Amino acid sequence: GTWEIFDEAVVSCEDSVKTSEQIVKNGARALYISFNNPPISHATTSEWLDADQYWQAFVEKHMYHANYLNALAEDPESAEYIKGIEETTMKQWHTWDDRGVTNHNNKYLYQRPSFEYYDLYRGPLVEHMIFYLTKTGGDARTFPELMPHQWFAEIYNNRFEMYSVLQRRRRATQEAALSREA
Repeated sequence: GTWEIFDEAVVSCEDSVKTSEQIVKNGARALYISFNNPPISHATTSEWLDADQYWQAFVEKHMYHANYLNALAEDPESAEYIKGIEETTMKQWHTWDDRGVTNHNNKYLYQRPSFEYYDLYRGPLVEHMIFYLTKTGGDARTFPELMPHQWFAEIYNNRFEMYSVLQRRRRATQEAALSREA
């Protein structure tokens, strides 16, 4: 009974010792190889055989060769660097009203639905709404998702005519007073 359990425990411990010795051997071998490797600054990306693609990729992707990092100050595996990346991502996330529409997902406004465009830019909303209401005499509740392009052209023509009249008046006032502000 008891001695059998003891003998099994001794055998188990001997197996564990063998496994530990194997781990130590492998660790010592890895340390020796790592110590005798050339430093990454001496390893060039042009001297690798195509057959050794693992180490070729390792060297090419190593942070030493990353020209977007300041290798002296930035360590991409450090906790501070990862925290900084997360903070930057969250800042960009919150920039667009927590919609999850970050600037790199949605670079241009034509990729957005028009209600988000009007949500970000209230000036054009007022301008387009006034034009729509005076043009159609309709209701603000039926404001279209996208107006016909002829209407946009008409808005720009009206704006150009208004600016040209205002500029003519302002120019006369400024030249009369020889001042920059009317």
